[in-house]
Amino acid sequence: MTLYNPDYLNNINIFNSKELDFLDSLQKSMDLNLFLNDKKLNEKFSFDFIHSSSQIEGNSYKG
Repeated sequence: MTLYNPDYLNNINIFNSKELDFLDSLQKSMDLNLFLNDKKLNEKFSFDFIHSSSQIEGNSYKG
């Protein structure tokens, strides 16, 4: 049995340096508060996140 390790992601590199630079540039180009306070953006990405998460989990929501 594999035990849960809450610090696992702290010990591995998820992104390479090029990806980290890209994420850093995105962060600098749009303030997080502007994103969080923009209702349209927030709703769009919320739905995208829900859809992507359901696909990962194998849920199609098709009747």
